[in-house]
Formats: sequence, C-alpha cells, structure tokens
Amino acid sequence: VVIPANIVITILVLFMLFGGKNLGATAKKITLQNEDGKEIERIVPKNEFRQSIALFFFDNKSGDKKIDWLQYAVPFLLDLDINQDLFINTHIPYMSLQRVRSSGFKDGLNVPLPLKKKNAAHFHQKYFLAGTIGKDKQNYVIKIDIYETATGQKKADRKVTGPDIFKLTDQLSYQVKLALDIPERYIKKGTDLPVSEISTQSIPALKDFIAGINASVLGRDFKKGLEYIDRAIEKDPAFARAMVERMSLLNNSGQGEKALAMLQKLMRLLYKLPERIQFVVKIQYYTFKKDLSKQIPIAKM
Repeated sequence: VVIPANIVITILVLFMLFGGKNLGATAKKITLQNEDGKEIERIVPKNEFRQSIALFFFDNKSGDKKIDWLQYAVPFLLDLDINQDLFINTHIPYMSLQRVRSSGFKDGLNVPLPLKKKNAAHFHQKYFLAGTIGKDKQNYVIKIDIYETATGQKKADRKVTGPDIFKLTDQLSYQVKLALDIPERYIKKGTDLPVSEISTQSIPALKDFIAGINASVLGRDFKKGLEYIDRAIEKDPAFARAMVERMSLLNNSGQGEKALAMLQKLMRLLYKLPERIQFVVKIQYYTFKKDLSKQIPIAKM
C-alpha cells in the first residue's frame, strides 16, 4: 500500500514542478554541412534551456582613476568568454547604451539598479548582471551580482580576487554559467578557451582597443576610434577581435577595399574567435566576394 502511494505522490510532485517542461536531454546533436560541403556535428542546447543575460558596464569602487578603463574592458572580456557557450545569449552593454544615455548616463557608468532592470526587460533578457571593480594592494577585486529581470531579486553573487584580469574573467565566466543553472556536465564538455586566447594577452593592446570602441561609440569619433584600434593591432597583430571592429569601422566609413583586406587577414585568424563571431566574419567576407553558395550554408549554421 505504502510503496504505490509514494509512487503516486512522486508523480504528482514531478508534474507540479516540471509540468510542461522537457524532462529529456537539455541538448541535441545536429549535423549540418559547412560552406565547403563537409558534414559537421554540434551539440546544441534546446531552446527551453537557453539562458539570456544583459551585461552592464562595471563600476570602479577603487578610487583609482587609472583603472577606469576596466569598467568597460571587464564586461567586454566577460561577454567574449561567455560567447563560447551556446547555452547563454549575452546582451552586451553597448547594445543598451542609447537607452542608458537618454536617461542621463552619458558614459554608461554608475547606472542605478532599477534602470538596469528596466533595460534588461526591454531587451527581453531573463537575467541581468551588475559588477564592481576594486583594488587590494596589487590585486583586483571584482564582484558581480546576478538578478532576475522579472522580479529584480538577486539570484547569485560572486567575488574573485587576483592580479591577472584575464584569469579573473575566466573565473567569473565559469561562475556565471553555474549561477544560471547551466548543467555542469555541459560546461565541462563545451568549448571554453581562456579569454586571453580569443582576445589578446597584451594589456596595452586591450586598453587601446577599449579606447577605440569608446571613441567611436561614446564619442561618435570614428577617425579617432580607428586610430586607437590600429594601435591595438600594432601591439598585437593577432588581435582578431580588434580586427573585427576595424573591419566594421572601415566598412561603415565607405572604405570597402581596406575592409576587404582586413577580412582577408581575419579569415586566416578565425580560430582566434568564438564560433558565433566566426560566422559573422565569414558572411561579411562572402558578401564582399558575392559568393551566395558559401553564404547560405553559413547562415543555416
């Protein structure tokens, strides 16, 4: 009598907790043809298990103006690192910058929590992340808080400390995935290169890159932005992510030939970019080449 009763109760509890949810695998294997006609396999998450999170620029709590640039750099690195994981879609701070600036925060910094919540909701992000940067002697102290957009309730908070900004970003990325309930077995199986390998290992190059982005986006000075990004690439000739931005600036300023030359270099450095960004580069490249037979398979992938 007791055992069947327990089974019935268990079934009822499962139905109440997980009714309407897929209790099967959280991911599926897909097979596609790439632009060269070769079959490729990928493990991709089912839509109901994908998470979305809005990132905002961090606040400098150290009192040291020399590290103000990290308020922009750390979210950039964090987004790039998370971008390797198909379980999470990130909304980068620059994408909501116009709305933030219209509320009086011209540099996008020190945005109040209610405004972050409002913007995350506008862009249909399930969560949003707020962060701060401090210093303790030679170490950086980075804290993040993750909130549910619908309720504003804090879901998780994390803190990392150390002298290497790239390694700290790697740690934060892993913690964000855990906080968003990404199955650990998939985190361990998924691609997760160190962020320094898909960005740059040069702090001076990273600093110039961020200055270039801010000059073009915040200051609308595309010439100055291009100059800074050129410096970044000079300091790290394999800084592929900076090349993506340079290509975009050249293309948008009507310098098509230079943009194509940049794309040709990028095509040799695709391995330095997360796969999702690789697709963007490839589509741009084959658009310039007017090669529809290559574009369609990439769009499908």
